[in-house]
Amino acid sequence: MPGIKSRGIMRTLFRVLSLASFIACSFSSCDPVFAATKTPAKDITTNASAFTKNLSSSDTDVQKALATIDQLGVEGPQGPQGDPGPNLVGSTTSTDLTGILKGNGATVTTASASTDYVVPDDLSSYSKIDGSTDFTGEPSVKKNFTAGEALTAGNICYLKSDGKFWKARGNAEATTKGRIVMALASISANASGQFLVRGYYTDSGLTAGATYFISTSTAGAKATTAPSSGNFARVVGWAMSTTSFYFDPSNDYIEVA
Repeated sequence: MPGIKSRGIMRTLFRVLSLASFIACSFSSCDPVFAATKTPAKDITTNASAFTKNLSSSDTDVQKALATIDQLGVEGPQGPQGDPGPNLVGSTTSTDLTGILKGNGATVTTASASTDYVVPDDLSSYSKIDGSTDFTGEPSVKKNFTAGEALTAGNICYLKSDGKFWKARGNAEATTKGRIVMALASISANASGQFLVRGYYTDSGLTAGATYFISTSTAGAKATTAPSSGNFARVVGWAMSTTSFYFDPSNDYIEVA
């Protein structure tokens, strides 16, 4: 009967379309595991024939439909290869860095270029906050202040209430507390000059490894002897060697009982 035959054709067509949709998903990005582990986009036309082998003999219409689908598709061309990027590996030897890009964008060209590769960009045109151009070693903090009295290089100074720096001395709290700096050159009274806030200072006659305090006997000096009773103890730095002093005054001071 026509109605029954139509329904049979519709059922067959529905089964074909459903199976084709299932196959398409199985061999495309519908399956994230397949897409991540297999070569994608060999469309259903390449693989449809594999499914016909698992169908029963009663599925003749489906087999014919899949055979037709199998003949329709054509695999698309392979996409263009991406840019491999710059050579950041270089030679297999540890010293031959030929072809590697340096930090400034230049290419290492010498056969044994390990030294060439690690040379930093030229910093000669730059300066630090204190105006110096020496970028080697640990940086020092320097700043210009006004001297309250005549000072010489190496003098330890404290900030007085007049806003000027005077020679510090550990025999009184007033000349021990507050901001402590070191004069880096001779500075006349009421003149502006450069002081070391923190950092290295080249000196002489130091006791390597010793801790230095503000001297209690000589204004502006430092001493390795800890202050005695009635005086004030404040550490100002350490001797790194007999000629190198690291100036880093403590924020704390105590009166020795």
